[in-house]
Amino acid sequence: MLRIGGHSSIYNTNNDGTIRVHRAEASGLEPGTAYVYRVGDGITHVSSQGTFTTSGGDSETTEFLFIGDSQADSQAGFELWRNTVREAFAFLPDADMLVHAGDMVDKGFEQEQWNWWFGAAQEQLMNTTLVPIIGNHEVMGTNGDGDYLAQFHNPQNGAASVKGTNFSFDIKDTHFVVMNTEHGEAEFTEQALWLDQDLSATDKKWKVVFFHQGPYGSIYSNERVQSAWVPVFDKHEVDLVMNGHDHIYMRSYPMKGGEQVPEQEGTRYVIGGSSGPKFYALTPRFWQEKIYDEDQQIFTAVQITEDEITIVARTNNGTEIDRLVISKPEPESVTLDRTEAELEPGQTVRLQAKVLPDKAANLKVNWSVLPGQPENTVTVDTYGLVTAKRPGTAKVRAAVEGYPEIYAESTITVDAVASISLQGKSVLQPGGQDQTVTEAVYASGKRIPVIEGLQYSSQNEQVATVTDQGLVEAGAEGSTVISVTYREFTAQYDLIVSSDGTAVRTGIKIDGPDRLEKGSRDTVVVQAVYSDGSLWKLTEGLRYDTSDASVALISDEGVIEALNTGTALLGAEYQGMRAEYRLEVWSAGAEPSPAPSPDPGTSPSPGPAPTPEPATGGWTAPAQSPSPAATPEPGVVTITETQLTGKRNAQGEVLISAGKKWSELVLPGNAAGLLGDAVLVVREGGLEVRIPAGVLAELSSLAPGGNAASSTIVLRAAEVPGSAAADLVDRAARLTGAQIRLVSDMRDWSLSLTTSQGQTVTLTQFESPITVAYDMGSAAPNDLLALYHVQEDGTLQYAGGEWAEGKWSAPVTHFSKYAVLEYDKRFNDLPPGHWAEGAVKKLAARQLVQGVAAGRFDPDRAVTRAEFTAMLVRALGLSGEAPSVYDDVKAGKWYAEAVGQAKQAGIVNGRSDSRFGPEEAISRQEMAAMLVRAYRYAAGAAVQNTSAPQSVAFADLGATPQWAKMAVEEAAGFGLMKGRGAGRFGPALNGTRAESAQMILNLLDILK
Repeated sequence: MLRIGGHSSIYNTNNDGTIRVHRAEASGLEPGTAYVYRVGDGITHVSSQGTFTTSGGDSETTEFLFIGDSQADSQAGFELWRNTVREAFAFLPDADMLVHAGDMVDKGFEQEQWNWWFGAAQEQLMNTTLVPIIGNHEVMGTNGDGDYLAQFHNPQNGAASVKGTNFSFDIKDTHFVVMNTEHGEAEFTEQALWLDQDLSATDKKWKVVFFHQGPYGSIYSNERVQSAWVPVFDKHEVDLVMNGHDHIYMRSYPMKGGEQVPEQEGTRYVIGGSSGPKFYALTPRFWQEKIYDEDQQIFTAVQITEDEITIVARTNNGTEIDRLVISKPEPESVTLDRTEAELEPGQTVRLQAKVLPDKAANLKVNWSVLPGQPENTVTVDTYGLVTAKRPGTAKVRAAVEGYPEIYAESTITVDAVASISLQGKSVLQPGGQDQTVTEAVYASGKRIPVIEGLQYSSQNEQVATVTDQGLVEAGAEGSTVISVTYREFTAQYDLIVSSDGTAVRTGIKIDGPDRLEKGSRDTVVVQAVYSDGSLWKLTEGLRYDTSDASVALISDEGVIEALNTGTALLGAEYQGMRAEYRLEVWSAGAEPSPAPSPDPGTSPSPGPAPTPEPATGGWTAPAQSPSPAATPEPGVVTITETQLTGKRNAQGEVLISAGKKWSELVLPGNAAGLLGDAVLVVREGGLEVRIPAGVLAELSSLAPGGNAASSTIVLRAAEVPGSAAADLVDRAARLTGAQIRLVSDMRDWSLSLTTSQGQTVTLTQFESPITVAYDMGSAAPNDLLALYHVQEDGTLQYAGGEWAEGKWSAPVTHFSKYAVLEYDKRFNDLPPGHWAEGAVKKLAARQLVQGVAAGRFDPDRAVTRAEFTAMLVRALGLSGEAPSVYDDVKAGKWYAEAVGQAKQAGIVNGRSDSRFGPEEAISRQEMAAMLVRAYRYAAGAAVQNTSAPQSVAFADLGATPQWAKMAVEEAAGFGLMKGRGAGRFGPALNGTRAESAQMILNLLDILK
């Protein structure tokens, strides 16, 4: 015998006086066990004997009875309820529970009606589990839920404001939920949030929900349920919802999103009819699949097995009025409509998955890209939409939700157009014609001729024109450039129109050994390349250089001396043309590495170095005899000690006018000491450089043996030949998808020191910036111009700068190739005139924003907290190590460093001390707070304690937290943000990519 204690309380009814309420909770019961019980004081005051059986045990089946509104106001009326219950249990005697749909009585504040209700069904209620649902007639008094709660003691795991009337429980493999529809919007919202969490937490196969007022009925269809709860049912794929209230039997079609959907794709809604004296007439609705509107008491028996829910509705005189089977067999397999696909970056394909059998327990699949595949080749969304990102091959998997071992895969190959080629004759006679050929060159090497979507042009239409079909027609003698554009790619070639077809020099090439053993010597051969493909060996007027004098030197005669193991780029210049190739120096004591491929534009010999020809030179192809004349070496300006110690200007600078176009400055090794704390400024018409003495001191400190004083410092600003510069710009355009125009010369900068013993050291990075200024000629300033560091593969690094007195000036802290470029990145979804077009273009030029796919920016997509943080960090140029303090910002994530740096600068706060929420969408009020903090951080003391100017008052900040209200007002006052029109700010709305671009630009403009 088990004695279970309880507690009692007094409840005051509206008009039936005081009642005593007894409650007890039994724990530690065994599953699948029948219990016999009595209720009382254990001595003389005890009830009759009752029984119940706990769930569990060996049976796989759950059975329950569902009975609708018994609402009556007399003892005679409750006799109908008694008969319905009796017939129901006669039909399903082993039911695990009895569920009542609500409106049990007519007036919940009349205790007498409750007594009649309990008394009419006492025999059954003493021997089963009752699940009572609160209805509108239970709350007709002034006690809210109180009159109902005085009668029942339900689980207390529901939403806080409706505990005891909102709860959930499990029986075997079914999760049951009871909701309360008799409250206002706040309680509906609270229950919706609770329901979402509750359904997310269950792993049961079946989900059944009960409440009183349904969303899909006859006379009544509760709109709050439709808007607040139905989306949660849809999200979690609830199988069955059962209601009362309408006093009619109704069964819906499968419903999802307010629409009828195919079997297995939606939720069934059932109204249980009436078990009392009250009935309603039918109001036809589109969702009604089965209706019974006779004035007859009804009960519904539900049986849940492993694979099916069977619903049987019967009248209390034994007539079956409806039978429905909801099937859910175990899934066996999944198939895809496409097992392979080929895409280009930016293209998409939607894969269709089918789970078999058709009525499987779960028809939903989870999409993923298999790990271990090339990173970011493709992405796939929750609907199977595959988006190609970059060249490579990846497998996309569709696995049945809950059954990861059941899946199908599709192989996606992404092959991008890497460039295009344009082929045509390089020399034509006046009046001649030539049909060009354009090919798309893919990353895999595949080449496909292109005949549509091409735009041809000729740089000089007096010399030659080209039709839309690529037919070139020669005109007057001269030279021009024939070019073609396909998508974002451009290709071109030089065309000479000559009456005698004479070939002209188009470039030079350098040939030499790919590898040399340390300590050995060899010789390079340089040849002029002509328009007809012929070559002429050059022996005079050449200038050689090496990128690393510690690895290899090259003499004025082209003789290479291999000094130390490593690689060096050897170059040759001739009459403004340049070629180079890469040399590897290896040691006999070590295994040499494979020779690297020569750089684009050079043609090193595959084997031993060619034997040099006699100094007279000669053709290596058709015996034509142009006589290339040597020209003087490019301008070298030597700066003397006297100049360095000369008069300073008002700014404390040593100003030297080169007097000619220069490409090399030669300074004494003790230049830093001679300058003191002055800045050396060297200028001529096209180029200016400002060198702090500290940079020269930094270089001098590297002199071997401390021999700086007897050394020579060389600052080189070699002009990159036009064709080579154009090639680099073309590569950059292909990489970025932008239209890029070379506005200035491209210069290859270097700073080195050579001792009197011939040892050379190079300073590639320096602590204090050197300022370079390029003459802009006739170019006009615009917001898309900037100085860029141009790498050999076409990668650009923004260096910024500003327009001043016809020059573009920018500080740099490392040397390489630099040029002023116009960077115009266009996006298909930001058409001309779009309010954010200008901001996005400017930030794209500064490399602060990128598109999401080929030609798309996705301006209306919500920005995440991580994305906006990273944009701010890039805009402010934050750097340095800053480990993350948040558990959800793991090291190695693309945003980890930015979040750490922003946190260190005081720009961001987490959702809590340990959680940042990087992938969550950021609200406009959060953006405002981060922008204001970023502005105060970057502007420094000048604004740290300054209040923002008065801004427009926004009408929708009433319910906004105080911290957010202050941030919004400051952001608007400083000019960092604007509202969304009509006097509204939208503080809780998510910020978009377009808005974020404008905000970042506002910040940068204010910080100028």
